[in-house]
Amino acid sequence: MAQELLALGASEGWQLREWEQASQASKQLPVAELLPPKPRPKTSSAVARKLLSHALAMPQLRDRAAEQQLAAARRSAREERRTARELAEQVWEG
Repeated sequence: MAQELLALGASEGWQLREWEQASQASKQLPVAELLPPKPRPKTSSAVARKLLSHALAMPQLRDRAAEQQLAAARRSAREERRTARELAEQVWEG
């Protein structure tokens, strides 16, 4: 199978080499592959309710209080990231 793909790639103008002939840089894993995955955000039914209320034209499905809490949590997380970024820049600036 691999030999067939190599032959197919060579016939279509691709420059393919076998693994043994690859450079060290191409053999290394990208940094993103070595990092642990980011944690998934907590789920909330507020977004689903908002989407459904618009799709079904039923505004009573929306949970505005939960939407406001979710927006506030996102704002605070964004503010924390901005503050951390500013602190890191201040450290480097001296």
